[in-house]
Amino acid sequence: MYVLTHVDLIGAKKDDGLAAIKQLSNDSAQDSGILRYDVLQQGNRPNHLTVVEVWRGKGALEKHEAAAHTRKFREVLLPMSGSLYDQRLYQAIN
Repeated sequence: MYVLTHVDLIGAKKDDGLAAIKQLSNDSAQDSGILRYDVLQQGNRPNHLTVVEVWRGKGALEKHEAAAHTRKFREVLLPMSGSLYDQRLYQAIN
């Protein structure tokens, strides 16, 4: 299971948002079923980020989504976000 999430941080809250995403990345690296977790920052717009996650399957992703650290991150991120949390799920077809 592949997950691409686009995060747009409010300029004044960018550094707080980056800290929250780094913490989520560190916490998520300990989750069962994680294969890859990358946070990419857009070069010319540092408040725009893309999170790339790869999970062993939908069950592992669902456990991650329900984990306390994931729920806490979303609560913290909400007032820092400049747009809706854009999470998209993909499965390999080949």
